[in-house]
Amino acid sequence: MENVFIGITLLGLFILLLGLFLQLKRAVNQDISIFFKLRKNRIFAGLSLLVFTLILQLVGAIGLSITYDHEVNKSGEALRTLTKTTDVALSSWVKGWESRITAVSSNPLLQNRTLELITESEAYDSLIESDNLIWSREAYERYSSSFGSLGFFITSLEGINLSSTRDENIAKKILSREKCLKYLPVQLREKRSLRHQYVLKSYWQIRMVLSKHKRQPCSSSVRFEMLKAKCWQC
Repeated sequence: MENVFIGITLLGLFILLLGLFLQLKRAVNQDISIFFKLRKNRIFAGLSLLVFTLILQLVGAIGLSITYDHEVNKSGEALRTLTKTTDVALSSWVKGWESRITAVSSNPLLQNRTLELITESEAYDSLIESDNLIWSREAYERYSSSFGSLGFFITSLEGINLSSTRDENIAKKILSREKCLKYLPVQLREKRSLRHQYVLKSYWQIRMVLSKHKRQPCSSSVRFEMLKAKCWQC
């Protein structure tokens, strides 16, 4: 709309300049010797210069506007390309971690060890000497050598930490338990037989990244969560 208004104004100025030029030409043809002696001719000459200057400014403004729009479009296209590239990279990163977590949590030996661990006493001295806790840490080290540092903890339904990489938080309540559980499907959260959870920090990190980028979990993510829920002990 702004460019249309400028175009109409420019056309009007061109018509005005043409009219002034014809008026001055007529005055010159009548008697050039007294051209500038007449006040009317001086006014027409001044108006002609003013209109010509305005036309040049409007042409420059139109050129700057076109250049600005072009640069904005280029910047927008660059941002769209960057967004798509980032989205693809993030999706690839998430899927990579999903496959790693699936490989870890679907290990039958790990599941059996977890079942044994959750039947033991939740006392610190008992847990710290548990063969299952020691085995889970050794398993974590083996997985870390292949997948990178995962980080893990195994909690009871009450949120008591049964196994993790550090001794300091063994037999203590894990505050992030409720945050992790809220990402499970509703039907599994309400299921009474869901007694214990095997939670990997890397899975929580994936959820944090998805939340940070305002991405809604797709159907594959939901299936992934259900798979994790099945791998956690019911």
